[in-house]
Amino acid sequence: MHPSKTAPAPPAQYRGLETMNEEIEKLRNRVAELEAQHAAELTGLQATLQLHERAIESSSEGIAILDARKQDYPLVYVNAGFERQTGYT
Repeated sequence: MHPSKTAPAPPAQYRGLETMNEEIEKLRNRVAELEAQHAAELTGLQATLQLHERAIESSSEGIAILDARKQDYPLVYVNAGFERQTGYT
C-alpha cells in the first residue's frame, strides 16, 4: 500500500467488531471485579461462621440443634455442654 493512501474501510459486517471487543473487555473487567468482591465477602462470612462455631463449642450451656424440616425433629448437632448435662453422646 502506498504511504499516502488510507486503508479501505472494513466491510459492513466487521465495522462493529472493534466496539464489540471493547464491550467484551469491559464485561470481563466487571466480572473480575465482582469475583474479587464476592471472594472478600465470602472470607468475611467464613470468619463470622468460625467465630460462631467456636462460641457454640466452648459454651458450658447445653446447645442442641434439631432439624425441624423432618417429621421426627432429629438432632443434627449437640455441643459438649449438652453432652455433659444429659449424658447424650
